[in-house]
Amino acid sequence: MRVLLIGDMHIPEKGKKIPEEFLEEAEDCDLIICTGDLTEDAVLDELFEKADVRAVKGEEDFMDLPEQDLVAVEEMKFGVVHGHQVDDVIEEDEEARGEMERTCRNEDECKKEKARPEKLMEFADLLKADVLVTGHTHKPFRTEKRGTVLLNPGSATGVDGRKTCMLVVVEGTELKECEILTA
Repeated sequence: MRVLLIGDMHIPEKGKKIPEEFLEEAEDCDLIICTGDLTEDAVLDELFEKADVRAVKGEEDFMDLPEQDLVAVEEMKFGVVHGHQVDDVIEEDEEARGEMERTCRNEDECKKEKARPEKLMEFADLLKADVLVTGHTHKPFRTEKRGTVLLNPGSATGVDGRKTCMLVVVEGTELKECEILTA
């Protein structure tokens, strides 16, 4: 199964449109998973024209979308959460703040990035996900922690830099491919 992971479009406030290359790739996919911050219904409608879509609500979305989702992809479970919730948890968690201060010397962005994978794992564990797809930071990444794959497709419209999304191929219980696409 081919799945396009996409998010953080922020259209029209910060981004103009989803790059045509990404929309063409979506046509060849069985599913699109969107991490939120679409910011308007027309963006979601455009994605639905290409393939089936599962989307979660970002902190800048006012559409009726779930805060989190669990999607069956072949025999794997993909948890989906925008990611702003992780920053909220980090801000409220004294132990995480203390650990961040020891490792990052009070640099706010560094603090959040150091604590982020462990806090993402809490969401993955809660959802019982094999893969957790998240957005919010606008920075694409793929990492594995305790057997769970953490993915972030970045920002499709390049809000903070390059335009990225992610293509994954799943066969049964295996993540066969995981590629960051750029436009």
